[in-house]
Amino acid sequence: MSALVSLVYPWFSLVGGAFAAGSMILALRMISGALRWVCLTLLAAGGLGYGAAWLLGAPWDLAAVLSLNQWLIAMLVGLTFLRLLPLPARGAARRPTGVRAMAETMLAAHLIGSVVNIAAVSLVGHGLRRHPLSRGDGSLVGFAFALSAFWSPIWVGYAAVAAYAPSAQMWLVSLFGLGLAVMSLGLLLVGLHRAEPTAWGAFSGFALSMDSLRFPALLMGLVLVLRVLLDGPSIVLLVLVAALCLSVLALGLRHGRSAGPLLTRHLKHGVTRIAGEVAVFASAGFFGGGVGLLLSTVEGPDWQLGQSTGVWLAWAGPVLMVGLAVLGVHPLVSLVMFASAALPMGLDPTLFAMAGVIGWGASLPANPLSGLNLLLGGAFGVNVREMVPMNVLWSGAIVLLSLPLLMAFEAAVQGFGQG
Repeated sequence: MSALVSLVYPWFSLVGGAFAAGSMILALRMISGALRWVCLTLLAAGGLGYGAAWLLGAPWDLAAVLSLNQWLIAMLVGLTFLRLLPLPARGAARRPTGVRAMAETMLAAHLIGSVVNIAAVSLVGHGLRRHPLSRGDGSLVGFAFALSAFWSPIWVGYAAVAAYAPSAQMWLVSLFGLGLAVMSLGLLLVGLHRAEPTAWGAFSGFALSMDSLRFPALLMGLVLVLRVLLDGPSIVLLVLVAALCLSVLALGLRHGRSAGPLLTRHLKHGVTRIAGEVAVFASAGFFGGGVGLLLSTVEGPDWQLGQSTGVWLAWAGPVLMVGLAVLGVHPLVSLVMFASAALPMGLDPTLFAMAGVIGWGASLPANPLSGLNLLLGGAFGVNVREMVPMNVLWSGAIVLLSLPLLMAFEAAVQGFGQG
């Protein structure tokens, strides 16, 4: 709510920052193990960056220090309300088999995942009606879901790159990202089938239906309508408003007066399930702010290396993000590292955004600690240790495929810029 109020009263972002800091402190107390140490390390490194920059003469800006990715955290909270709505029907009346089943299962995970996020993996996984799922099943569903990060404005990764590059032409990112997603899905379909044609020939998949797409299409349409009607706000705000409005309206129509207690219970218990994400996003925001301020102070505004390296600097982003994902690093952390280095170098914001969404989508299946792989392993019995090495190869192939696309994308960006 403080994030929304800050639209009318910009100074209120300080209040939002205080809430974000308080949420981060509470979240750090709720998480443990390696994730807590990662967040504490990010906070320490960000603090050192701010301290060094101030010693070198950088101006003190409390609003910047307290930004803490508060818009992204607000969007995360808003998206949790979608969990109160019933999942789309599984569409089990018709059970496709063979290559057609593979294609329909991929499309279901991809299209539904473009809106309802990781809930789509649960929906499609249960719709396959077998346990445990094979590593091929896991790669098919997991990659199809993750590739929607290339173009969908509902994804947190998409919103993150838009937040770090607010001047980026995100419609162009979605257009080229959708093209890369289609090519990657085709490559995955052909590759998996050729690797084990006998096994996939008897594959029984998820039946794609209008019932399964009705709600995702409604939410995506609402975001697009808001984008047309409200030309100023960022995509993060539009997704937040759309998710909240649609959730509250649907709950009211479905449950009437009992919708109030459901919303209250969700605020008390449901939101706390994203404590890990809140801690990572807030600490990564602090880290990015500190490192970015230090780099801008040391190098100055005239350091324009990114303008001469162009697409190669952009391509380093997906390479970095997939490489760090193999080590279990969250994609937001690697995205912040990429943004902190590339944007001060003068890399075009739209080119950065394209590289960022590619890195986000390609890195998720290759990360053994990602929520995607933890869900596939924990809920569906997929052998993650066997699946991840295969996924790393597929992620590497997608990153290689993205290089010529980034070259064409750079030319398109320059063309629209001249126009």
